Amino acid sequence: MIPCPPGARYLGIGLRGGCMKLTVKLVLAFTAASFLILMVDSVVVVRGRAALFEEGAQLDMKRFGRLLRDVLSELQLAKGKDAVAELSARFSREHPNVGFRVLPSSSLATDSSVPLNASDLRRLGEGEQVVRVESTPRNADRLVVYTAFDSQILEVHQSLSVLRRYVRAVWIRSLVVAAVMVLAGSVASLLLGFRTVGKPLQEVIAKARRVGAGDLSGPLRLRRRDELRELADALNDMCERLREANDRLRQEAEARVTAVEQLRHGDRLRTVGRLASGVAHEIGTPLNVISGRAQLLTDQSLTGQVINENAAIIKRQADRIARIVRGLLDFSRRSIPRRVAGHLLQVLRETAELLHPIARKSGVEIRLPEVSDAQASIDMGQMQQLFTNLIMNAIQAMPSGGTVTMAVQATMAACPEVPNAAQRPYWRISVSDTGCGIPPEHLGSVFEPFFSTKDVGEGTGLGLSIAYGIAREHGGWIEVESKVGGGSCFSVYLPREDAQ
Repeated sequence: MIPCPPGARYLGIGLRGGCMKLTVKLVLAFTAASFLILMVDSVVVVRGRAALFEEGAQLDMKRFGRLLRDVLSELQLAKGKDAVAELSARFSREHPNVGFRVLPSSSLATDSSVPLNASDLRRLGEGEQVVRVESTPRNADRLVVYTAFDSQILEVHQSLSVLRRYVRAVWIRSLVVAAVMVLAGSVASLLLGFRTVGKPLQEVIAKARRVGAGDLSGPLRLRRRDELRELADALNDMCERLREANDRLRQEAEARVTAVEQLRHGDRLRTVGRLASGVAHEIGTPLNVISGRAQLLTDQSLTGQVINENAAIIKRQADRIARIVRGLLDFSRRSIPRRVAGHLLQVLRETAELLHPIARKSGVEIRLPEVSDAQASIDMGQMQQLFTNLIMNAIQAMPSGGTVTMAVQATMAACPEVPNAAQRPYWRISVSDTGCGIPPEHLGSVFEPFFSTKDVGEGTGLGLSIAYGIAREHGGWIEVESKVGGGSCFSVYLPREDAQ
């Protein structure tokens, strides 16, 4: 992570563990571009100044050569060549960077220190001057101007060390100025970038993370007028629309849940209607017993023991009636779904007891499983409705009577609705009948809402659909196997509570 520059935290721009990478990248790009531009400019300026300096030095040296030639010509005529040599030696001592000497034309062929060729000599003979930049043994370049002097050649030279020092000084000054300008610009850009880009971007990122976590509250406010403000406004508008969409989805989900509960409750009430005739018969017998025993109690000749026995019989029959009515009311009552650890065998027994009158009236026997320790996380009322629908479906499939067999088995299975699902422990509760069976072309549609193979008016087609929905809400599903003329078997898969 890129560390913050010194003082960044004191200006309120330090972030958790590091600075913003985007701002640092922009500053680095700006720094590199600025440094490159300054260096190119420095190279151009220094080379231009060096060329001007050297050109000026050449012009000065040419003028000095011509002037010196005239002076030496008069001196030589007046005092001789020795005076010229003496002047040259004294001038070299007094001016270390500038000097001159007189070269006889006859010595040019043997003097290797004079780099003049035939073309240069021809030019000198025509009255021109020859300019050379020569290197000395100490690697100190010097500017040399050759001028024809009577039958000799006048060599005037000047050291270029001053020019080289000037160029070096300009280079150093340019580097220092460039470094200071880049450093100052980088620091200013970094601080400004954190204020104008980094900090607002961090607020936008924090807002986006809150939105990703599901928190759509707290609109993002940026006091500025640029693209980041437009981004913040767009993010706020998106959050507002998401909030409205979530509200609509929540309302639709609540309405869907309410509709499902209404369908289940309506299905439960329709089942209660089917149970009414059987319950009436079940209640009729104990009511007749109660009525007869009550009539006997009006006889004044009965002993106390006989009265007690009749009263006990009346109480047992009344409890029986109350139990039947209570079961019917509990089944028909609309309750809020509440899943708790419950025993499946208890649900199956209560359901079988509730449906016993209808089953007996249709000549159907209900056989309960022998397993006594099958526990799962269930809503007792919803689970009772699920098995009621399956048993009622089985009873209706056997108009001439038969047997409904229920079994509970621990098994490992994978949910068919989840792709590549791993196997998990489930309870398999099967409800089998010996009825007419389901045609193969209808097996794929038995759990669809309002699908029914019964005649019009005999069923709504919601029973199996509601049963499947209850199984799914409990983390399970229902499978069906059937053979025409050989009965059907509905298997309910529920997660095992003891294997969680």
